[in-house]
Amino acid sequence: MENKLRMSEDEVLDRAVQAVKWSLEYTDDVEFSAEDAVRSEINFLVKVFNAVIKAGAKTINVPDTVGYSIPGVWGERMKTLIHEVEHASKVVWSTHCLPHLSILPNKYQSDLLKNVFISMNNILQILNNIPIMQ
Repeated sequence: MENKLRMSEDEVLDRAVQAVKWSLEYTDDVEFSAEDAVRSEINFLVKVFNAVIKAGAKTINVPDTVGYSIPGVWGERMKTLIHEVEHASKVVWSTHCLPHLSILPNKYQSDLLKNVFISMNNILQILNNIPIMQ
């Protein structure tokens, strides 16, 4: 964060909350997406997600921006986030991952995870209503 965004964790947190509040001036359905969530510290993501949900975000997107994760690890990360975020049941959970790493094992799927976005050859395919067939 400090190298790419030139901001501290507190500054990123403040900007995220400000962005949600600003967006709510134009719509009542705000989706917050944490860029490069796969390489972010899980405790920081929980802190950010708690703050943006409190600010009014209705969808939380957890992207694997660079295709770094593997299915089991990604599924466990999603499960941990959904478990640790205070008001997880009040928002829609979404993830975005690359095709070869995108299918979450059944044991990690959750009723709260509603959308999985899979990038394939520059085409965004949207799969709704988990479970996804393996």
